[in-house]
Amino acid sequence: MDPFSFAASIITVIGATKTGINGIKKLRGAPQELDDLLADISQFEIVLRAVQNIRTHDNADSELKKLLESGSKKMVELDSLVQYQLTKAGESSKVDRFPWIRNGNDVERLRGQLRDVIANLVALIGVNTSTTVHHVSQTTNQLLSEHRQQYSQMVAFATKLLEESSSTRASLSALMGDIRQLTIESSPRPDGRIAEKSTALNLRQNKSHFDPQNKLCIRRFRTITICNTSCACKCHLRRQIGAPGIFFKVIGSGYIETAGPSLFGTHCDLELCRARAAPRISIQYCLPQWLITRMVLMWFTSCPPYAPEFVLRLPQVRDLWKTRAFKAIASQDLDLLRAAFNDGDCTPYDVDVFGRTLLPVRLPMKMFGFTMN
Repeated sequence: MDPFSFAASIITVIGATKTGINGIKKLRGAPQELDDLLADISQFEIVLRAVQNIRTHDNADSELKKLLESGSKKMVELDSLVQYQLTKAGESSKVDRFPWIRNGNDVERLRGQLRDVIANLVALIGVNTSTTVHHVSQTTNQLLSEHRQQYSQMVAFATKLLEESSSTRASLSALMGDIRQLTIESSPRPDGRIAEKSTALNLRQNKSHFDPQNKLCIRRFRTITICNTSCACKCHLRRQIGAPGIFFKVIGSGYIETAGPSLFGTHCDLELCRARAAPRISIQYCLPQWLITRMVLMWFTSCPPYAPEFVLRLPQVRDLWKTRAFKAIASQDLDLLRAAFNDGDCTPYDVDVFGRTLLPVRLPMKMFGFTMN
């Protein structure tokens, strides 16, 4: 059905519907059945208006044409029934009682058929709408796929230009040093995991207006040496204050540890030592046991971009060889450790005479094979 025939058919049926509505409205003394018929015809007109505003697919044109022809015939038959059988044509608009008794069943029949036409039209509109939505969805997905493909090509091309641009690398190198990796990533948060003994410096800038989550990520990697617990560099040497033997019991024992660049004249002799990046001063002093079984632990450190930090702790000092908790750590006896905590024999924050808590004590014992009896 071409568009002009489609529009003409709709207009014809709507015209017949209006004629039927006006004819029923003019009736006087009409039974309730005619009022119900008027409501059905009004609903039929609303459905026709909806059909007029859509354009069906080719496979639905034939079905729509049949429904429109059927609806038009029903309206013509209803108009003829109202004008020439229920009333005296040209004389009165009052419904005669005896004609209504004879033709009342025809009114109910036509009303039921009209309802069937309305239901079929509504179903056809629903199918047509669903098909249209499906086609729109397919078209949208196709356009999005093409857009993503073009966008990926643009990103790859932009990345290549950035990598090959000597002026871009020169500007970035002046700010960051050697550039090892230059990428454009679509993830909102680029993966920051790197290998051990490496650091990463990220510079993120908005790269495109296509996707606000895309970032320009520039990374610089620098391999460093991390000092272990037995480091022999000068910045890790402990400066001890006190004396062994009997003097330890009288005045106690302690030491000062410095780390970082040039603190109290201490210079590191290990190339690329990580401790130089975070200047630190730590003071550890174990008070004499006759005074109190406590240890004074102080740390002062400064690590950009954070502010300087000062920490003071006064943990309880426990005898490494007599405390049940330390014995439990050495023997890996979890029940004994739990019993020691429950009985108040020790807490996880207590230290030995060297300032070590339970966890650091376990490591050297496992390393050197120490046992306790």
